[in-house]
Amino acid sequence: MIFAALMLLLAAVPGPQTSPLVEEGQSHEWVKLFADDEGTLWIDSSWKSSRNVDGVDLPLVLMRTELLLPDEAPFVADLAMAVDCADKRMGIAGAWAEAPDAMVDGAEWMDDIRMDFAQKPLDDQDVLIFNFVCGSD
Repeated sequence: MIFAALMLLLAAVPGPQTSPLVEEGQSHEWVKLFADDEGTLWIDSSWKSSRNVDGVDLPLVLMRTELLLPDEAPFVADLAMAVDCADKRMGIAGAWAEAPDAMVDGAEWMDDIRMDFAQKPLDDQDVLIFNFVCGSD
């Protein structure tokens, strides 16, 4: 019974079983963070990593999103985001997408992380990501 419930939970997250951004065999624990008419966002609560950005080690968070765009087929993308809790900034450290028009060629890791992903004021989705990574303060 528990195995069946776990399989249903895993089946609810689209895309490959293991994100192309992480090592093979990673056992993802996807947590649904946000869903609306435009798609769904999950965060892997089990994956931990960090990157040095401008001399500061920042935590990375692995996100998977399924985008539902009007008149287009749904597509799945994974993003590894560097999160600066102190300055409330995020930047894309790595990306992978299942869509041919996504402008990503396989799993790509960025050499230079631009911390310009979150706009100020933060929207509801950004606040949820910061709360997940940094805590509710």
